[in-house]
Amino acid sequence: MLTFAFDAGGDDRTQVITVAGFASSTHHWDEFSAAWRECLRKHGIEFFRAVDAAHFRGPFQHWHDLPKNEREKRRRALFSELMPILKQNVFRKFGCTIINGAFSQMAANLKHEFALTAYSVAGRACEKRAREWVIAEWKNPNMPVELVFERGDAGQTKLQKRLADDNCFVPTFKPKLDSYQDGLLDPGFVPLQAADWLAYEESLAVKQAEAGKVVDSMSEFRWAFQEFLGIQGNTGVFTIQDMKQFEDMLRLSKELNEWWASFNPSLQVKAR
Repeated sequence: MLTFAFDAGGDDRTQVITVAGFASSTHHWDEFSAAWRECLRKHGIEFFRAVDAAHFRGPFQHWHDLPKNEREKRRRALFSELMPILKQNVFRKFGCTIINGAFSQMAANLKHEFALTAYSVAGRACEKRAREWVIAEWKNPNMPVELVFERGDAGQTKLQKRLADDNCFVPTFKPKLDSYQDGLLDPGFVPLQAADWLAYEESLAVKQAEAGKVVDSMSEFRWAFQEFLGIQGNTGVFTIQDMKQFEDMLRLSKELNEWWASFNPSLQVKAR
């Protein structure tokens, strides 16, 4: 079975929101999860969240008050061990970044009718790229696929609706961390921690570009982002122009729905 793990970086209150992640087999994800957990345990980290690692908080809080050189050394050592574990076990990366300022300009009635949030648009784009890759690479339309998003991200319900309406891969939503429900363990899906890292780095790169930073060479990118660039895959950004084109397509779909319904109210054309 192919399993895709996607997580979000940012939300509708931040400058950008990115949904990103990786594809791998069930076997490789099992290998990844065991090695990833062991690496974190060795470094005294309970779980990985990129924004916490960046600011030495949460599970990285115990490094916060160390001398700057020492805490940077520990973070670099951890990253340099985690990255090979990830790269050795994933097949491909996927991602989509939405600039929230562009999305906010979309007509409210279209957002409502098509169950759209910046998160659901980005998640839908990732699913589309994942599905296209499965068809092109594996030549098997019946291949079993699991599409996993982190549980609890704002916009989850609308993403579910959008994917269901478009006859996409059926998503599942899992926690990133171990938790307990009614006294029973609800195990965290460790690959979501890797997806979190990719989404964080993609968001930072887009924000730098939006701020007008010109990158003249690969060496000017952050180390982790350079490493992610070496993984095959498809990531992209919805700019203001992209969002305008997207809105035009939705308006056309809405008009088609209304025109078709005028002939037979029991029939509706779903936007694809």
